[in-house]
Amino acid sequence: MFKPLKKIHFQIAADNYQKRGNFIEYTDETLGKTVKGFGFGPKMSRTSPKVWRGAPTLGQDTEAILKKIAGYSENEIENFKGKGVID
Repeated sequence: MFKPLKKIHFQIAADNYQKRGNFIEYTDETLGKTVKGFGFGPKMSRTSPKVWRGAPTLGQDTEAILKKIAGYSENEIENFKGKGVID
C-alpha cells in the first residue's frame, strides 16, 4: 500500500532530511539570490557533489553547445544569428 507524498515544507523541516543534508542552500546565478532546494540523493564516499549554478536562462548555453558539442564554427553561429535562428 502506498502512502501519500508529504508536502515539501514538511520534508524540509523533517529531522531525518536535515541530518542527511538533503536540502541545501546555494546562490542561483540566474536569479541572483540564495535559494534552498533538494541536494544530491546518492551520497558517495569519494566524490562530493557541488551545485555550480542554477538553471540557465533561455539561450544561455546555446553558443557553447553549438561549438563544443555540435561542432559549428564561429562563422556558422554568426550566420544563425543573422538569420534569426538564435539570439
